[in-house]
Amino acid sequence: GDLTVTGSMTWDGGTISGFRTLTIPSQATLTLGDPSGGANETLMGVTLENAGAATLSSGGNPLNCGLVLESGAVLVNEPGASFTVLPNASIFGDGTTGLINEGALTVSPGVTGAFIQPVFTETSTGSTAVDGGHVYLQGGGTISGSVTVAMGTILELDGPLAYEFDSASSISGARTFALVGTVMTEDGTYDLGGETQVTQGGTLNFNSDATISDLGTDLSIYYNTSTVNISSSQSFSFVTMLVEGKLIGGGGDLTVTGSMTWDGGTISGIATLTLANQAALSLGSSETLAGATLDNAGAATLSSPYFNTSYGLVLENGAVFDNQSTGSFTFVGDGVISGDGTTSFINEGTLTVPTGVQGTYPALIASP
Repeated sequence: GDLTVTGSMTWDGGTISGFRTLTIPSQATLTLGDPSGGANETLMGVTLENAGAATLSSGGNPLNCGLVLESGAVLVNEPGASFTVLPNASIFGDGTTGLINEGALTVSPGVTGAFIQPVFTETSTGSTAVDGGHVYLQGGGTISGSVTVAMGTILELDGPLAYEFDSASSISGARTFALVGTVMTEDGTYDLGGETQVTQGGTLNFNSDATISDLGTDLSIYYNTSTVNISSSQSFSFVTMLVEGKLIGGGGDLTVTGSMTWDGGTISGIATLTLANQAALSLGSSETLAGATLDNAGAATLSSPYFNTSYGLVLENGAVFDNQSTGSFTFVGDGVISGDGTTSFINEGTLTVPTGVQGTYPALIASP
């Protein structure tokens, strides 16, 4: 059968099972957990429909304390309802469970970390506010509502299940968005003023109909298996950029005003990558620029662990490296700039092989 609580419900540990639905109506309250205790609340095979005001807290560790959904259990935060995650609590799942947010889901200030493991579905009436800590979504899902990431916080989407932000969705805020070991497809509005980070084999796909208001001040692509794919022809500027994997553009330009570390991986699909005056470019083991122009107006260095044309900076498909009049390019240790016969290295500034490098640590510009 069903259970309905019309006033207030306090659930501090223990298990509820064998029912069809547990309903918290509008104006009712649900208090999950105890800030002074570390017990879990376990919902087994039941749908919890919250139309009122729910809070989840714990006095334990967010790695293992909070609301546990098992055996197909579903938490539904209905339109107009609120569900607030307080410090030291998480929402866990066993791979068969779901969280459907049609109302307001808030991770409160003061939270250091919170895990949301069930499959996460947010409808167009739903909103998620990350107001504190480091929040991990770990079950995949589909988002049609809004997600905001406040200053000083991190929203991390973990794999292996994929995430879809559809055309009605928006993600915005002032801090960090991280994608770890999973695929995210963005068709909605992306407006993040902090860092966009993709790591451990993650893939971030911005489809051509996505509205990218801001990709953030910093873009980081860690590991050679990670990818950022920007289908639109928009241009973007970053203070810092790190590339170890693939950065694929849709024909626009990229500008780095502070520092760029490029240590492996491929940049393609863009028109021009500009290192502004006073910016620094550090080239590492094996980087490939395909079909684009790199305008260096700052200070670039190239260092490679091996001296052959498979390492260093590789220019392909008509790529051009233009060391501009204000730019400097310095070989540090072994370094090779190689091309496929369709490429160019243009030096209008300062190209330097320091004393002690040549011979012991050869430098080579081969066939651009």
